[in-house]
Amino acid sequence: MDISRTSLREAIRSLEAEGLLTLVPHRGAVVASVELPDVRQIYQVRGALEALATSNFVVSSTDEEIAELANAVEELRIAASRNLSGKEIREIKQRFYDILLGISENRIVKEQLDKLNNRISMLRTLSMGRPGRLKFTVIEIEEIVEAIKKRDRARASEAALKHIENSEKNVVELLLMKSGEKQNNH
Repeated sequence: MDISRTSLREAIRSLEAEGLLTLVPHRGAVVASVELPDVRQIYQVRGALEALATSNFVVSSTDEEIAELANAVEELRIAASRNLSGKEIREIKQRFYDILLGISENRIVKEQLDKLNNRISMLRTLSMGRPGRLKFTVIEIEEIVEAIKKRDRARASEAALKHIENSEKNVVELLLMKSGEKQNNH
């Protein structure tokens, strides 16, 4: 592959530190799986961080940034009505997060959320693609933005946490359904 062993080892250490790889004795590096207890913890931490980011945004954002956030949600609402793929919807939803986390007061929060989201990106796409979930996602995010527009810090943070809690419930249900299917096939 024309890569030095030192560079490869450093890349593997970096991926392991982010929880994306696991080093297994006598096997080497394998892609880390996300188990149900991990999913629950990841979503708990994600909820706390997103509530904090939302609170920071309420306090520190400009009126222009709030308008930009509202436009991103409108774009998401329109995209949801067009039956786009989960990946396409996720890309549009990412614009919302780029704006929310783009203020300097959310720099560290963004770094931590990026690490968590790297570990669960497949689950997020799966969740967004579940029939009926997208409608609720849009409603939940609209509630966040409405509270932000009113500069209601507590309500905005609560709405952000509720959105992540609902996302977690959705992902856990999907994982339990999949594990039930695997058990029935054996």
